[in-house]
Amino acid sequence: MKISVCIPQYNRIAYLLVSLAEISRQTHPDVEICVVDDASTDDTLSRLVDVQRHSRFPFRFEQNPINRGYDYTLRRALALATGDYCVTLGNDDTLYDPGCLSRLADFLEKNQNPDVGFTNFVSDENPGAVQRRATTTGVPGSGPEVAGRHYASFAFVGGLVFRREALARINTDAFDGSVFAQVGLALRIILAGGRLFTVEEAMVRQDLHLDGQRANSWRDALHGDWRRFRRLDGGLPQLIAVVHQAFAEAGFYTPSRTYGLLRKHYRQTYPYWLLEYRSYGGWVNALGLTTGLFPAGLLSRYRLSLGYSAGVWGWYVAATALGLLMPTGLFQRLKTPLYNFIKRRNP
Repeated sequence: MKISVCIPQYNRIAYLLVSLAEISRQTHPDVEICVVDDASTDDTLSRLVDVQRHSRFPFRFEQNPINRGYDYTLRRALALATGDYCVTLGNDDTLYDPGCLSRLADFLEKNQNPDVGFTNFVSDENPGAVQRRATTTGVPGSGPEVAGRHYASFAFVGGLVFRREALARINTDAFDGSVFAQVGLALRIILAGGRLFTVEEAMVRQDLHLDGQRANSWRDALHGDWRRFRRLDGGLPQLIAVVHQAFAEAGFYTPSRTYGLLRKHYRQTYPYWLLEYRSYGGWVNALGLTTGLFPAGLLSRYRLSLGYSAGVWGWYVAATALGLLMPTGLFQRLKTPLYNFIKRRNP
C-alpha cells in the first residue's frame, strides 16, 4: 500500500525541515511526500529544491505563483498525491515514530480499505499526553449520524487520512477560504456513503519545538491591553458554515440538525475557549470572543424557529457566565476528564 504524506507549506521552513527529517525515518516501504508551498516569503523554495534532490522517498513539490490560502494549498497537496491513501500534516507537525505508517497500512488493509478517518496525536511539548479525538480503533460507518458525531475531529489537520479515490470523487473548492476545507471534504465522503474509521493510537506529534521554541501559536495573540480590544470569533462561524453547507448539499438539512450544531458549539467549544484564553492571561481576548460570538449574527444566517433561537440564546448566556466566572485553576484540572467524558458520550 502506497501512502502519500501531504503538507501545505507557508513560511516556517525550519519546522518543515525537521518534520521531513522525521518522516524520512519511516519503515513503511512505499511512502511519498507531497508539499505545496503557498508563495512563502522565506527561503522555502531553495530549501525544498535541495530536499527534493536528496530525499529518501519520492518527493513531489509545487509552489503557488501567488498566495492562495490554506484551503487551496491543502487541496493541491492532496491532488499531487499518487498513493492509495493520503495522510495530512501541518508544516510544524510530524509523524509520531518510524513505524506508524506501517501500522496504519496494516489497519487499513485488515478493515477492507475504509475511506476517511483520523488518528490521535500528542503535543511535542508534552508527548506523554495523548489528545484523544479517537476513543476507539474501528470503523464507525457512514451517513449523517456518523458525520454529525465526528466532524469536529477533522478540524486539526494533522493525522487525517483520506483514501485517494474517495477524495477525488468529491474534491471541491466550495470550502476554500474557510480554513476548514478538510472538514468539508471529510463530511462529503461520509455523507456520500464513504466509511469513516478512527485510530486510537497517536500517530502525529503536533507543534514541533525548534531550539526550545514552537512555531506561532494562538497563545501568542493573547494579551491584557484594553486598547487592543476587538471582536473575535475563533473561526467558529466558518466551521459551522462548512458543516451546515456539507449537510445541506448532501440533502440532509433539517432545522433540528442546524440547532444541534449551534447548541454543540455554544455549550462546548465556546466556553472552552473563554476559559483557555483566561487561563493564559487573555481576559481581553475572552471578552472579545463574547462579543464576536453574540448569537444574533449567527442566527441571522440560518432559518430557525423562535424556540430554537431562544435555545441558542440560552446556551450563549449560560456558557458566557461559565466561561467568565469559573476559576481557571479548576478548569485546568477538569478539562481533560471533561473532554474524555464528552468523547465517550459522543464517540
